[in-house]
Amino acid sequence: MGIARALDLDDLKGALEAFEGGLKLAQRSSNRRGLVQASLYRGEALRRMHLLDEAGEDAESALEGAKSTGLAEEQWRALYFLGRVAAENGDANLARTDYADAISVIESMRTGLQTASLRNEFLSDKRDVYDALIGLRLNDQAPADEVFRLIEHSRSRALNERASLGPFHDLRGIQSRLSPDSIVLDFWSGPESVATVWISPSRAGIVRHTGSIQDSAAKLTAVLQTEADQWREVGRTLGNALMSGIPLARHLIIIPDGPLSAVPFETLVVPGSNALLIEKSDVSYLPSAQFL
Repeated sequence: MGIARALDLDDLKGALEAFEGGLKLAQRSSNRRGLVQASLYRGEALRRMHLLDEAGEDAESALEGAKSTGLAEEQWRALYFLGRVAAENGDANLARTDYADAISVIESMRTGLQTASLRNEFLSDKRDVYDALIGLRLNDQAPADEVFRLIEHSRSRALNERASLGPFHDLRGIQSRLSPDSIVLDFWSGPESVATVWISPSRAGIVRHTGSIQDSAAKLTAVLQTEADQWREVGRTLGNALMSGIPLARHLIIIPDGPLSAVPFETLVVPGSNALLIEKSDVSYLPSAQFL
C-alpha cells in the first residue's frame, strides 16, 4: 500500500502512514527482516519529504538490524541510503564512504544471490550505488584506473549472472591486451553527465561531458530509421557531445552504456571536421572491457 501511494498516487504522507503501520506489525510479530525493510521504506518516504534527519535515523536503524541479522541485501541498501542522505546534506566525504561501503557489501555477495527483495523502483538498484560513487569520484578528479574499475565492476555484476568472465582485468591488464593503433572508449552514462575512459596501449584518460545525452541519442536513432535528411546534423551534435577531447585511432572499441547502447557510433561526425567516425576509424563494440 505504501509503495502504491508513493509511486502511483504521489501521496507521500499516505505512504509514510502505511510504512509506519508495517513497522508496527513487524515489531509486534518480532519479524526482524520486516523491521529492517519497513525502516528502509519509511526512511525513503521521509527522505522524499526532505526530512533528512529522520530519514537518516531510519537508515541507521535498518543498517544495525541488517548487520545483526546477516541480511546482506538490506545492508548495502541501508549504506547507500545513508550515502544519499549525506550527499543531500552536503557531506560529500561521508557520502563517498557510505557508497564505498555499500559496494564492498555488494561485491562480497555471491553472484546471482536473490532474497525476498525490496522494490528497486522505490529504493535502489545495485547500479545506482556505483553511479553515485562514480559521480562523486569524477567530481574529485579521480584517476582513470579507479573510475574504470568502478565502471567495469558495475557492469560485471550484471554480466557475471549471464556469462563467466573469469578474473577481473584492471586498466593495465586491458592495456596489455590492446593491439597497436587501438583505443578502447569505455562510456559511462550518469543521470547528469557522461564520462568516457579512453585507453590506449600506453596511455589512459577521462573526458567528462556535462548534461544528459538521452534525447540526442534517441533522436539520432529515430532519424536514421526514418531516413530523414537531418541525421548528419544530429550526428554532428552528438559527436561534439561524446567525442570532443577523445583521441582517435585506426581501431576504436566502443563500450556503450545506457542510452548509448542503441547509438551507431559510425554515424557520429568527428568534432572539428565534416567526416563521419567510420571514415576515420573502424568501429567495433563490446558489452564490457572484460571481453577484450
